[in-house]
Amino acid sequence: MKNRDYNPLPKLADLIYNFLAERGQTDKIPELISLLSSRYDRLPKDQVEIITAAALSARDKDDLLQWLRQEFGNLRFKFVVKKDILAGIVIKHRDKILDLSLKTRLNKIKKELKYESK
Repeated sequence: MKNRDYNPLPKLADLIYNFLAERGQTDKIPELISLLSSRYDRLPKDQVEIITAAALSARDKDDLLQWLRQEFGNLRFKFVVKKDILAGIVIKHRDKILDLSLKTRLNKIKKELKYESK
């Protein structure tokens, strides 16, 4: 089983450093860092998807974005309207989902009622 907390970056940095050191080119490290930084800046930004049953007002969006930026930092936020959630909000970021939709709550109650009736 793999350790989910394992970080391969220090080993990779050592390999790159040793590669450059063996060739007497450690003076190239600042240039390498600059190149990696520029490539990183061009990567697609991480995105948080906010799903609501109806479009939010500008004020509600601003209030929500203020809270989300405190929680997630300065990521990109995408607002999506999906009427099938009925009401509430669903927030998705990478593999995490905060589901505060009415649809999910009703489904949970439905399951509990089925369990109770057995």
